[in-house]
Amino acid sequence: TFSRKIAQSDRSAGSVTPPVIELHNDMKERISYIAHTVIDGKVAGDVKNLIVRKCVVSDGEEERCMSVDEKQFSENPGGEFYFTYIIDLEKNEKAVNFIEIKAEGAGYEDSEQVTVRWKRHKALELESRLRMAVSDFKREGGASDDSFEGDLAEAMRDQERFYEPEHLKLDQSEYNTESKKCRAAKTEGFDCLLFGRIKKRNDNSMLINVRLKDAEDGTTILRNVNVYGNDVSSSSELELLARAMNYKLTDELPLVLGSVVDDPERKEVTVDIGGKKKVKRGMRLLVYEAGEVEEDDEVILPEETVGAKIRRVKKEKEESVARLTEKEDKVKKGQSVITR
Repeated sequence: TFSRKIAQSDRSAGSVTPPVIELHNDMKERISYIAHTVIDGKVAGDVKNLIVRKCVVSDGEEERCMSVDEKQFSENPGGEFYFTYIIDLEKNEKAVNFIEIKAEGAGYEDSEQVTVRWKRHKALELESRLRMAVSDFKREGGASDDSFEGDLAEAMRDQERFYEPEHLKLDQSEYNTESKKCRAAKTEGFDCLLFGRIKKRNDNSMLINVRLKDAEDGTTILRNVNVYGNDVSSSSELELLARAMNYKLTDELPLVLGSVVDDPERKEVTVDIGGKKKVKRGMRLLVYEAGEVEEDDEVILPEETVGAKIRRVKKEKEESVARLTEKEDKVKKGQSVITR
C-alpha cells in the first residue's frame, strides 16, 4: 500500500506546493451492492504523476494487484485536477478490494486508500423498482451542454436499478417550480424526480450536483450527490460523469431486504433496516408475505404487496419507522419488506 509522506511543515516550503489528494467521498471503508465503485476527487499542487491501482485480497488467495490508470502532467504548479474512476469490483463477498491513489511531484507524494467490499442482495432482479424521472438541469456559469440528462437516463436504463427512467422535458414557463414539476412527474407515472445543476467554472471545469424528491409529496430523499469534471465542453467526459452519477445514485438507493418487527399502529410499522444499509427518509418499501425463493436466492414477490414510505430512520438502532400508504389490515409482524 502507498504511504503518506508529506509533513505539514513541507506544504509551504519555498515556492514548492506538494501534491495533495482530496476524495469527494471521504468514507475509507465502503460496502457496494453493485459490481462497481466510483472513486473521484481532486489533486492539487505541483503534480507530476497520478497513479491509481486496485488490489484484491480473498481468503486463501494471494493478493492480486492491477493498474487502473497512470497520468503524467505537464508543468502546472499549484493547479488542480479532478479525477473520476469507475472501478470494477471483485464479485466475491469474501474478497476485499483496495483502491489506491498516489500523486507525485516536487519531490513529494500523497496517497489515499479506499477499501470496498461487494455484497450481493437477494433483490437484484426485483421487477417492482422505483421509477425515476430526470428533470431539465439548471446551467450556471455559461455551461451550454444539453445532453447530460439524456446520458444519465440512458446510463440508468443500462444499469437497470430503476424502472424505465426517462428525461422528463417540461415547459419551463408553465412548470416553473419544483412542486409543479413533481406533480407533472407523478401524473406521468413516476415515483420521484431528479433535480440538478451543471456549473461551469472559470477554468472550464464543472460541478454537477443533483437532488432527488418524491413526486407525490416533495420529500427530499437525496441531496448533494456530486460529480466533477475538468472540461465542461467534452462530450466524452460528460458521458463518463453520467455513468458515475448513475452508480452513485444506485449506491445511495440500494435494494435492501428486511422484515416488519411489530404490528401496525396508526398506520405505522417498524422495520429492521436502517442507516447502515443506506435506508433514508422518503424511500419507498413494499411489504409482503414471503413465499418461495429460487435457487439463486432472488425474491419472488406475491401478487399482493403493500406500499409504505420511510418516515424516520432511527439513530439509536438499525431500524426505521415506515408509514403504510394502503391496506393496513394486511400487514403484520414478521412479514418481509424490500426497498423499491
